[in-house]
Amino acid sequence: MRYRVLGDLELRQGRRWGTLGAAQRRTLLAVLLCGGGQATTTTRLIDELWENDPPASAEKMIQAYISRLRRSLDDEGGTTLITVKSGYRARAYRLLMAPDDLDATRFQRLAEQGRRLLRQRVFDGAVSSFGAALELWRGPAFADVPPTPAVVAESARLDEARLRAMEGYLEALVRSGRHGEALADLESLAAMHPLREQLSGWLMVALYREGRQADTLGVYRRLRALLADDLGIDPSPHLQRLHQRILQADPELLGDGVVIAGAV
Repeated sequence: MRYRVLGDLELRQGRRWGTLGAAQRRTLLAVLLCGGGQATTTTRLIDELWENDPPASAEKMIQAYISRLRRSLDDEGGTTLITVKSGYRARAYRLLMAPDDLDATRFQRLAEQGRRLLRQRVFDGAVSSFGAALELWRGPAFADVPPTPAVVAESARLDEARLRAMEGYLEALVRSGRHGEALADLESLAAMHPLREQLSGWLMVALYREGRQADTLGVYRRLRALLADDLGIDPSPHLQRLHQRILQADPELLGDGVVIAGAV
């Protein structure tokens, strides 16, 4: 069995991907997947599904949902979704799976590989690894799952990881000399996340390499004004140095050795 959470929640048996129709089963499976293979107690599941207003029959309802989920997983014997003891008379449930059974785990492995290759200055390899990681995304994480505390927290963590992977991908493109390919995405992401200095920095480098010095300096002026207005601070020292190097037409900005401190 394999699972996808980078978009709608889906599972695959054999060669076919499918969805779980009932919202309760989607929520239950999502919470178990958020547990990363660790046992999740019935009490925790009740808190996730009903928060501060569980019904009197919540424990029995969890047992019924588990039974239905096992049927959906073709696991009525409970060998994949197992029951474990958790204290006196308490139950917990654990979803057994290999690391690559979950697309979020594969995404994180590929993104880390991209970061490692970036540090090693293997830029084309980093582009490929980051690109493969980003291709796993089909939409917002857990897109069709009702929000629970665990699902909301894991979605936020994955969204941040996706943004960092995109930053790494674009950095690798720029440093490999493929700044023209990165430019449109850099402009779009920098507009969506105007306070992320790394994005603005690599956008400045890409624009500079395209011969658009006026636009490059405009990015810096807008960022400086935004930081002053919103946070009352100046751009970081590494971005100030980049600005000075652009003003001085530093020839090293055209090579792959350019680094923005604190980048992915």
